[in-house]
Amino acid sequence: MLKRASLIVFASLFVFAWNGFEVKNGDFTLLISELETISNPRVPTPFQVTVTSEAKEAAQATVEIYYLADQWRIDGDSKRTMSINPGSSAQATFSLVSGPLVFSTRYPIHARATITAGQQTTTIEAVRIFNVLVKDASGASERPDPLPIVKLDKNDQTKLVDLLPNVRVAWNYLGKPMVYKPIGWTGTDPVAACNVHKTTPRRGGISLPSIGMHPCWKPEIGPVFADFKLKLPRQKPISFDFNLAIRDHHPQEIVSDGVLFRVYVSENDTDFKEIFQDFTDSKIWKKAQADLSKYAGKTITLRLEAHPGPNNHVYTDQCYWGDPTITTGNPKRHAKKTKTSEGILKLAAKDKAASCKILVDGNSPIGNWIAIPSNRTPETVAFRGFSVALDGIQSPKADSVKRRTEGNKTIYIHKYKLGNDVKATLRVETWVENEAAKFKFHCEGARISSIKQNEWRRPIAWLYYGHGYAIALPGKTRFGFDGHNFSSSHIGIDFSSNSAVLVAVDNPPASLENDLVTNFCAIETTDNATFTIVPHKTAFQAAIHYQPMMDKKPAPNVEKLAGRFLFDFWGGSFEQLNTWMQEAAKYGLANAVLAIHNWQHWGYDYRLPEIWPPNERVGTIEQLQALGETCDKPGIRWGLHDNYTDFYPDALGYSVNQTLFWKYPGNPANGWYNKGRDAHALFFKPAAIAPFVKRNYQAISEHVKPTHSFVDVLSSMGPIEYYDHNGKFYTRSDTRRHWGEVFDEIRRNFGPNTTTTSEAGHDQLIGYLDGADCQRLQIRPFIGDFITHFPCDDWEFVPWADAVNHHRFVWQGSGYSNRYEGSGMLLRDEHGIVSDDYLSTELLSGHSLMMDYGGFGYHAIRKYWLAQNFIESIAARKMTNHEFVGNIHRQSVAWDTGAVVHVNRDKKPWNIDGHMLPKYGFLAKYAANAILAFEVKDGLFREYSATPEGIRYANARPRERSVNPNTINAYPRIENVTDHGKGKFSYDLIWDVEQPAIENWHAFTHFNDMKDSKIHFQDDHTPPVPPTQWKPGTTVSIRRTVTIPVEETLEEYKMFVGLYRQQGLMMIPLQREGVCVHKAHVANLKVKREDGVVTSVTLTKIPPRTADLLQLNPGNPVINFGFVKTNGACRIIPKNNNAFELVLAPKLPKATYEPNLEELLPNAKSVKVVATNHDDQQKILIENHLAVNPLTLELDPKDIFKVTITTN
Repeated sequence: MLKRASLIVFASLFVFAWNGFEVKNGDFTLLISELETISNPRVPTPFQVTVTSEAKEAAQATVEIYYLADQWRIDGDSKRTMSINPGSSAQATFSLVSGPLVFSTRYPIHARATITAGQQTTTIEAVRIFNVLVKDASGASERPDPLPIVKLDKNDQTKLVDLLPNVRVAWNYLGKPMVYKPIGWTGTDPVAACNVHKTTPRRGGISLPSIGMHPCWKPEIGPVFADFKLKLPRQKPISFDFNLAIRDHHPQEIVSDGVLFRVYVSENDTDFKEIFQDFTDSKIWKKAQADLSKYAGKTITLRLEAHPGPNNHVYTDQCYWGDPTITTGNPKRHAKKTKTSEGILKLAAKDKAASCKILVDGNSPIGNWIAIPSNRTPETVAFRGFSVALDGIQSPKADSVKRRTEGNKTIYIHKYKLGNDVKATLRVETWVENEAAKFKFHCEGARISSIKQNEWRRPIAWLYYGHGYAIALPGKTRFGFDGHNFSSSHIGIDFSSNSAVLVAVDNPPASLENDLVTNFCAIETTDNATFTIVPHKTAFQAAIHYQPMMDKKPAPNVEKLAGRFLFDFWGGSFEQLNTWMQEAAKYGLANAVLAIHNWQHWGYDYRLPEIWPPNERVGTIEQLQALGETCDKPGIRWGLHDNYTDFYPDALGYSVNQTLFWKYPGNPANGWYNKGRDAHALFFKPAAIAPFVKRNYQAISEHVKPTHSFVDVLSSMGPIEYYDHNGKFYTRSDTRRHWGEVFDEIRRNFGPNTTTTSEAGHDQLIGYLDGADCQRLQIRPFIGDFITHFPCDDWEFVPWADAVNHHRFVWQGSGYSNRYEGSGMLLRDEHGIVSDDYLSTELLSGHSLMMDYGGFGYHAIRKYWLAQNFIESIAARKMTNHEFVGNIHRQSVAWDTGAVVHVNRDKKPWNIDGHMLPKYGFLAKYAANAILAFEVKDGLFREYSATPEGIRYANARPRERSVNPNTINAYPRIENVTDHGKGKFSYDLIWDVEQPAIENWHAFTHFNDMKDSKIHFQDDHTPPVPPTQWKPGTTVSIRRTVTIPVEETLEEYKMFVGLYRQQGLMMIPLQREGVCVHKAHVANLKVKREDGVVTSVTLTKIPPRTADLLQLNPGNPVINFGFVKTNGACRIIPKNNNAFELVLAPKLPKATYEPNLEELLPNAKSVKVVATNHDDQQKILIENHLAVNPLTLELDPKDIFKVTITTN
């Protein structure tokens, strides 16, 4: 008897929309029907599962709903059997119902069909995602919770923004009952889409702390309310002062007609009397006031309302109550005389402290001036103490403060009554340690929800923060803590008075805030924390002084990772990468690590955390094993990309219990949205990820043993605070620990010597994580993708994080190329990962060198040969000095090895030690006769290096270079545009081809908004002539027709064209005359409409971009480097006293190579020259050459890998 074959098939791996609900295998298709959004989960909802047969014989199918999440279940039998006639379908109906614990989010239905037809058995699995929207998911109710009473003092001012922890938000659709949120809830309601939140909008050039509100607009319209219960003192006058404004609108948005602002008062929390209203569309602050004097001595509920207005128009109705303040009596009588810094500075002047001391002008470091006199600063550093919030209440008034001394510490005990009988004790300890001021905060009875410094005495001239940004005259801004921008737990400030300070915190920071006008610049954190403040002459001197004081120790394998070259590959099959790693080893690029990003079972960023086995389109387990063996032989570390911040609801094991909540009561937080798969993830709860990490790495380690591991996001996103589904609160420190333990689990499964990295690399995972790919972003005064918006007078990249933590953490490169370029704002060859600009920042900070998939080959080899030895020499070492030379764009950095590197990022050349450094030029000296340089000499650009071991490298930087095989030497343009009317138009897409592609890539055409922030519609297609068949020197013309979607409203779009690899949706760089871009901006599309209908379209062509900063030598002149004359690039490796190898850099044209035999083989009388080709076949070029005569070789890297020159 024949055995029945069994086959399981899952959803298609590479598609452009999520379709796991319909899966085909052979002659059979399994389909789960679509469900409407479920609003009543306790009532059974029917759905159908259909099996369709294309077989020529009858079949039997058993359909089972085999996995539902949480309290969802099938009402009735979850397994059905049915018969299917040839060429027909059969359908089973199931009913879905939930228990009481259900949230407004996405849930899965997993179905399995086992089909028998003749002797063949086929198993198909599919999954359907359905949405739930329940009214009470965020704790909303039609019955209001009692409000906590806030007592107001006489002669005082109370900011309503500070009372938001006690607010009661409510809303209603017009003519329908009120819906009340829990006390303290703020955010966006998932049902009505109204919002109430704390914000600081800038209107008319003025920023005010505000209560932001937006009326209800989904699916109906109505007002939103914010209630506060206040006990007013028996005193008059009492006024409520505020400012009103609405937000700006974008050109494509419908303009708001205004918002109706109203204020009400109730004495019984039921009957409300209106005391103020104003319908306004003002976009600058509009002052307003309501009189509360008649309610003096009474307890009232004060209600703020944001209403759509008389026209019931809710478009762009985001509005603001700016600085809402209740003033009782005359606050000047009640307030203490505001202290200035003068008193504390007089005290500091009398103090003769030898090094450092803390002086507090008052009975507490909270809100009082603090001076830190030090003999290292020309002027005493002073700031107006700290600002503290407890349980969300900003700057609560302490009932008592006691001060005492214990040893070298001064301790301040603050007692608080916070309302609702909450009593709290805040302990602040201050002391001096290693000539630095320490401030330790610890609270019992309440949570510290914010701690930060107040304003400084002197104006801020320079701010230093993150991986390394120096900001001149920094404008007003606020950044959250993450790995891309504010990534360091320490900041530096150079004051205008020639003094400086470093401020650091041990806890995960929450934000960095700056306001140049008020001298305010502060790190904000939460929970119990310790601040360190180091005064010094310059911020960098303070950073180096702080270096040994930073509280975190290196992770176990920092030294094993430090200095290794990073191959950061987001494309390629295992077979291709195997070939490339063999080539890397052949060219000597062995002290490296390979990160393989796109390999997961279901494709990149999809159905996580299901990742194993590998995606069959990338390769098999056996091919991955072979790649691992190839890497292991020369010692290249290698590892796989993973992710534990996104949990996709179609993954097995999905549960809301494994996700997190930003607010509680509330709904699970959304994670990443995978546009290519139209798949929405939820945010993985950090406290829940450990079992999934263990499961995955145990499965991987049964088949392969990576020596490295990359886990996405964990050092890109700052540690977060959140709730779980039961309302348990987790702090940022909890998250840091849970995320950090991921890397402990990796080491347990892959081995204790496994190195670990993540994305971007904030410093809060130091101790758990070995390193990260550093993500530096461009700073600009405007907003854009992968651009940091920061108004300032000037800025520059600096080695700020490395000044403190270079020996504790390994930063790799300066970021993904497209991010460093500002998402296409700058050109890749001029500013991306292959550029002098990028390399200069790697050398400036001593980062491990990095190359991406598109730069493998010449660019990777060039970078390694030039600078790898220097980077290895300072790996995991300590910076000892940093200085600006003339301006911030010229910098010198010294290391504890004695190494010194000079980097010129100034427009003007810099002459240093006889070397003329052009823009992005550099010079490093780091051992006897060891040097690397990119300089200008005799009007020619040149780069070279020499290691202590005598290995030398020279590159004449010829302009004529072969195209990188991972790019395409072709560029698009458009011609012959035809407007067909009603938004339909045609055009010829023309490719000017200089060299064909190595793969048959697909083409994309994107129509983006003018800020290039979103793809609005597109015209992707497969070229009718495959790109591998494009012929050099020809054009390829493709006629395309596009219809603008009816829902589009913009008047102008940018048109981008490019090529992409469907596997992983990776864009392929386009090259043209030295310009390399991921997408070509070929035209702008202008659209005219009448009554919403397109009447005409116009395409204006955009000329190709040009490259001005490649700094290559035209004409390929021969350059004398001393040890060799060449117009190519090569590496010279001494083998012994009697021989050396001259290895040619690939992808360059045929060139002249004249090694200096007198210097390289000083004892040789004659030499023999043997060439080795790329297949390791040898050929004698010269049998006997007299060493006294010049040895001139014409060599083509296309044919020759190296020549060996031996003394006869």
